[in-house]
Amino acid sequence: MLKAPEFWYQNKISILAILLLPVSLLWIIGTLFKKKFAKPIHSKVPVIAVGSAIIGGSGKTPSVIYVCEVLENNWIQTSYNFKRIWRLC
Repeated sequence: MLKAPEFWYQNKISILAILLLPVSLLWIIGTLFKKKFAKPIHSKVPVIAVGSAIIGGSGKTPSVIYVCEVLENNWIQTSYNFKRIWRLC
C-alpha cells in the first residue's frame, strides 16, 4: 500500500516552506478564480473520469481496464485514453 511521504507529518517548518508560501497563496487564488469563472463542459456521451491525488502506482489503469471489460460484457461500447493513447473497444 502506498504511504504519504514522512515529511508531510513533520512539525517543524523549513525555510523552503516559508519561501514557497507566497506561491501557494497565488495557486489558491488562481484555483478559486478558475472555479468561479470556468464553464462546465457537457459531453454528448457519458464519461467516467478516474483519477486521484496520487500520481502513480495507485492502480488507476487496471481499474479503468476492468470497468471497460465489465461494460463491454454488457454490450456497452467503451474507449479509454492513457497518456494520449486512445483505444476504442
